[in-house]
Amino acid sequence: MNFQNWRRGAFILVFLGASIYIVLTLVAMLVYTGGTYTNPDASGYSFLNNFFSDLGRTVAHSGEANTIAWILFTASVLTIGIAMILFYSAWISLFQDDASTYRLSQVGSIFGIIAAIGFIGVGLTPWDLLLEPHFLSVRIGFFFTFIASTIYSFVLYRQTTYPRVYLNTLLTFTGISFLYLILLFFGPAAETTEGLFIQVVGQKIIVYIMAVVFSIQGYGALKVSTST
Repeated sequence: MNFQNWRRGAFILVFLGASIYIVLTLVAMLVYTGGTYTNPDASGYSFLNNFFSDLGRTVAHSGEANTIAWILFTASVLTIGIAMILFYSAWISLFQDDASTYRLSQVGSIFGIIAAIGFIGVGLTPWDLLLEPHFLSVRIGFFFTFIASTIYSFVLYRQTTYPRVYLNTLLTFTGISFLYLILLFFGPAAETTEGLFIQVVGQKIIVYIMAVVFSIQGYGALKVSTST
């Protein structure tokens, strides 16, 4: 496979990877064996009261084995994490016309890959078994996604030939990511019913927006790569 085909494959994978993540986690929600952080007796998966990470528990809050949902969740996170690594590795090749912009994109991709490793860590550290590594992986994933998005917003701004719609999309996502980091680090604790609801809803919003934005950026990078 030559470089051009590999690069396009990476852009297609991040476009599809976001969709795969959504589908696999939705199926995992259907087979989750019950319970929330504040109510272990709750039946099934509550979209507004269960974290995505609850799907990745080996044993659900209900105390029942959660094997199928755990496998599906782990597969979904590994897929999107690997897709992000390939995407950030390939994205820099579109910004080589200007040396300073290219260097900036390299820095952005380094942080993006760190974020991807964080998300992979989320999938590999079920929080009923590895609580602290899991929380650390969550923080790394979202924090470095924000940093990478901030840097790439500057990259797309300086790359005047890159369609502005992708810059505007990334800028919007960067702002939303910043707000989510405030919620993640300084928001209400999940130990209360109200705090759990706020944290879960915030997580659902940022994750689904992130999936959409990565799909858009993958599609945009594919279009730009085929025109060069």
